[in-house]
Amino acid sequence: MLGDVLMSDLSDLKELTKAKAAQEMKELNDRIIERLSSIKRDGIDELIKYLVDRTDYFTAPASTKFHSNFDGGLAFHSDNVVELLIQKNKQYKLGLSNDTIYLTGYLHDLCKCNLYEKTMRLKKDELTGKWIGYASYEFDEKIPLGHGEKSVILLQQFVKLTLEECLMIRWHMGAYVPKDEYRDYNKAIEMHKSVLAFTNADAEASHFLEEVREPELYTIEQYNQYVKDKAMKKNN
Repeated sequence: MLGDVLMSDLSDLKELTKAKAAQEMKELNDRIIERLSSIKRDGIDELIKYLVDRTDYFTAPASTKFHSNFDGGLAFHSDNVVELLIQKNKQYKLGLSNDTIYLTGYLHDLCKCNLYEKTMRLKKDELTGKWIGYASYEFDEKIPLGHGEKSVILLQQFVKLTLEECLMIRWHMGAYVPKDEYRDYNKAIEMHKSVLAFTNADAEASHFLEEVREPELYTIEQYNQYVKDKAMKKNN
């Protein structure tokens, strides 16, 4: 009897937690759209419509195994970058407009939209030794244009970017770019200090403000059903 009560309480708590997370995500998405809508640049309405109707920007993860590797992680990460860039703009007197901060901060990872597909994989439970399923993502690159440069190209299908904005987005990976690109990266920083501020904001958001979540686990029966359903869907 007591066990049933405890299980019911835990279930209620889980539902409340999910509801709270959903409300927070809605507020985040509304803030992003509101800020993007404030940008005074031709094509911004078409860009927002593209994000909402033709991409998974608001539901995609920021990564599959690292920072913000959960549904909505891309929007969450991008908002963190924006907030840090606002701080750095004031601290270092970079002279960036809100338009520039919102465009670069919210859309530097536009390249990650429509890139990850949900799947389920199999592994052995370390404690029991039994096979279990776990939630994961498959990488499906449909537009192979690189990373930062892909975001720049996609963005400029809708709005015109300044050279500074292009450089901030193109080089946001900072020291993670290939070594043979270091000279160009350093040149971009010499041209605009905002490039370095942006790469730092991106790195700080990823490592200080965000987490890596453990994947949701499933029983072997649930995994087998998933494989069966996926096969049937493919055949149809």
